Amino acid sequence: MVHDYYHDLSAALLPQYLAPDNENDEPVPDGALINGMGICSTCEPSLKKLATFGLDRGKTHRLRFINVGAFAEFDVEIDQHELSLVEVDGVEVEPYRLHRFRINVAQRYSVILHANQPAESYWLRARMIAHCFAGIPEDLKPEVLGIVRYTANEEKPTTKGWGEAMELECKDLNTSEVVPAVAMPAPEPDALIYIRSNFEIGPYRLSRGFFNKTSWRPAEVPTLVQAIDGLASANRSFSPEGILPAYDISRQMVYKIDGIKTIDLLIDNFDDG
Repeated sequence: MVHDYYHDLSAALLPQYLAPDNENDEPVPDGALINGMGICSTCEPSLKKLATFGLDRGKTHRLRFINVGAFAEFDVEIDQHELSLVEVDGVEVEPYRLHRFRINVAQRYSVILHANQPAESYWLRARMIAHCFAGIPEDLKPEVLGIVRYTANEEKPTTKGWGEAMELECKDLNTSEVVPAVAMPAPEPDALIYIRSNFEIGPYRLSRGFFNKTSWRPAEVPTLVQAIDGLASANRSFSPEGILPAYDISRQMVYKIDGIKTIDLLIDNFDDG
């Protein structure tokens, strides 16, 4: 697991983010972690505070990565080891060789690593794409380290990274050349739903996220319970001519699908970030 780390709770950060004149000024993380480890009070982190992974020399290993963070995207690499991407978000793909891969929030990748290098231990590096933040604090350390070991030797790795320049664009890993291991054609859709995703400044100069013209706000009654109550009362909400009064459409974007259908969702991101 790789993820960003905030010293403050979201309860303290959210009012600041949603305040007037803070449009798209997302709170910047204070650091990053690998498997929940990597916090240090000095510039040179203690090896005992870093995530460590023991691999058998001469064997082939599958490593699964997931970004469980809130905001930051990461570039991930292991010193001196070429990786083969074999799975993207649950879809197995033909092996795709790379030295480094970029992983965004909630994305999942599996890579194959051959433990065939001469040294005993290597740095695992995960670096936040800090140039995509609204601002970079002077004390921010965007890179968090882990250790890959072939033996039980606890000496500090002395290896160097691949040294290739990082891409400066704020975008995902380019998967256009990645081919699924088992090709599955998409089904023909019965209907197309267009969704526009963006931020808008509403009353009192407050910025909120929108799907089409709906900005979600928590409801007192959960959505599923509303559906159950509507069905139980046999009201017009669930008839073909109904306008779904069981839901608060000022708070919830609701589409009614008549029966079992295959729906094509076309989502346009109009956010300038």
